[in-house]
Amino acid sequence: MNIVRRTGFVVLLFILVIGFALGYWGHIGLGWSYLLSVNLVAFIVFGYDKHLSKKGAVRIPELVLHGVALIGGSLGALGGMVLYRHKTRKMSFFLIWFLIVLLQTALLLGWQFYKGRH
Repeated sequence: MNIVRRTGFVVLLFILVIGFALGYWGHIGLGWSYLLSVNLVAFIVFGYDKHLSKKGAVRIPELVLHGVALIGGSLGALGGMVLYRHKTRKMSFFLIWFLIVLLQTALLLGWQFYKGRH
């Protein structure tokens, strides 16, 4: 199993475990528990990748970092980028993150518009 699949699997597993725990013990809705867990995991993943970069170890692939932002963790990713000063100088990385946020915003607005009409 290559590093992208292995890392992505571990990240998704953490999201599921944290989301289930928040939903079960936190008594919040499924959507909120998912959003909280995916953003928390995104924040942790960015911090861990910064730690790995300082040690010179094998890094978390950018595809995984963008993937966790794409599936709902864009705010956690932004928090990790700002707090850890990670991937802030790499304009191509930031541009892709920004496009992900634009896509998520368009989907959210489209869903709200559709929901309001039906």
